[in-house]
Amino acid sequence: MAYLALMLVAQAGAGAGLMISAQAPDINQATAIAPLLLLPLTLFGGLFVNPDTTFVWLSWIQWISPVRYCFECFCIAEWGNTPNKLIYEVLLGFGTRVGYWDSIIALASLAVGFRIISIVSL
Repeated sequence: MAYLALMLVAQAGAGAGLMISAQAPDINQATAIAPLLLLPLTLFGGLFVNPDTTFVWLSWIQWISPVRYCFECFCIAEWGNTPNKLIYEVLLGFGTRVGYWDSIIALASLAVGFRIISIVSL
């Protein structure tokens, strides 16, 4: 379960890199644009900030973040069938909104979507 999520988040990350590099005219601008896109996706993905405590007008970022879906898959893979699932359900807010397979589908969709955007922008 964890390896599938890890493979798909790597593909989504590679797709995001392709998307950024396809839209930037040179490498200097690509390296300047990449943190502007990837830092909010990482920050609001739920690994550093609890999704329940973010502002409502910023909470939409978590739904386009591959980090959010991968972290949810890891939580379910690690604690899904144990009494410790309260850790990620109550304290972290994962496992209740999106399930494992929905997260896998979202990761695959993000990977394909980033690559489609990069092909269109070329």
